[in-house]
Amino acid sequence: MPIKSLNHPTADFNNQYWRSGPEAAGAPPPGAMEVSGGNITATPGNGYTYHIFTSSGSLVVSALNGQPGSVEYVVVAGGGSGSARHGGGGGAGGLRTNVSGDPLAGSAMALTETTYPVTIGAGGNPVGPGSSATPGNKGNDTSFNSITSE
Repeated sequence: MPIKSLNHPTADFNNQYWRSGPEAAGAPPPGAMEVSGGNITATPGNGYTYHIFTSSGSLVVSALNGQPGSVEYVVVAGGGSGSARHGGGGGAGGLRTNVSGDPLAGSAMALTETTYPVTIGAGGNPVGPGSSATPGNKGNDTSFNSITSE
């Protein structure tokens, strides 16, 4: 029900009915996050929004209404290269996560309104052909917030 001012009915009408967009919806509930950065998807449809980074960038948290918001993360380092001559293929990069159910899961992570750099580590440099079994090269570290995966 709109409320009209006895002194200025037109102004009250305008305030009630002309606004649209975020200012008309009111403030988000405490801890509700507005986040941008990476490739954003809702797949697989489990109620989460995923921000997937395949190259370095930033995760920007712009609205929490005064309360930190918690996130789950999976941080994967660049994989190693294969070795020379008769060596095998490269290895997977290291993994750090706080997803529930992982036996090595880290602790919860709370984010505040700021920009978080994301650094994506490249895979290890290839080893050229050679006559010896030269080992492959380590991949580069990937980091997000206080988490670094080697």
